[in-house]
Amino acid sequence: YLDDGTGYTSTEQILDSWHEEGIENSHEILKALDFGFEERISLAELTMALENELLITKNGIHQAILVCFKKEIKHLLEKVDQVIREKEKLRLDLEKAEKFKTQ
Repeated sequence: YLDDGTGYTSTEQILDSWHEEGIENSHEILKALDFGFEERISLAELTMALENELLITKNGIHQAILVCFKKEIKHLLEKVDQVIREKEKLRLDLEKAEKFKTQ
């Protein structure tokens, strides 16, 4: 994972991740986006910068990809929230059953 739980990551982790995915010019990309190489990078800021680049290019395919990924991420986050709510309900139901059983 890129995020260490703080919302930030090292430049090296981003470069390694991109290289693993076949992005050859990752140093140039970070430089073009005005990110330094000695600092930790906010993943939210990086995401926003990349998203802005996709929107500026006016490339319909890139914009469609961005929309699809954003929709999929939103869907997955909603599913995670649903599972968390279901787990909490099951925990509460189990606690009620255990209380009832001990009475």
